[in-house]
This record gives sequence, C-alpha cells and structure tokens, in this order.
Amino acid sequence: MEWLEFDRVSDQLHRLLHRGAFRGLPEVTVDAVHMMDAELVVRITLADMAHVRDWDVAHPLTPMPDSRRRELAEDGHRLLELVEFVPSQ
Repeated sequence: MEWLEFDRVSDQLHRLLHRGAFRGLPEVTVDAVHMMDAELVVRITLADMAHVRDWDVAHPLTPMPDSRRRELAEDGHRLLELVEFVPSQ
C-alpha cells in the first residue's frame, strides 16, 4: 500500500467528517456481533490511520506492516461508500 493512497483515503474521510457527512447514518457492522455509529467508526479509523503514520515516523527501523496500512485503507474505502463522495474541483 502506497502512502499516497493511504493519505488520500484519510484526507477524504477527514473532509467528509468535517462536513458532517457521516452524522445520522445507520450503524455500521464492526464485527460479527457489534454495530457502531458510522461517525464514531470514521473517527476511530482516522485515529488508527494517524497512529500508523506516526509509528513509521517514530520507528523507521520497524515500520508498520504494509498489510496494516492496506487493511486501514480498505476500511476507509468501505466507509467512503456509505456516502456519495464528490471530489473537490
């Protein structure tokens, strides 16, 4: 997973969260037995993304596995599918 794509997903989530796009959406399935507010899931995903970014800066010799970045980006893409995303021009 390239950082560029990871950051693009993070930026889109931030922008939509700031606009309130996730407010009032139905709950999101987190795992087999848990549902959570969509806006809260976006906030948690963004916190995880920031942690991964910070980890790689603080620990250059032991970077976060690429699979973790890929997993978070995929989570972000699923969250973006909850709203109609129109890129800024």
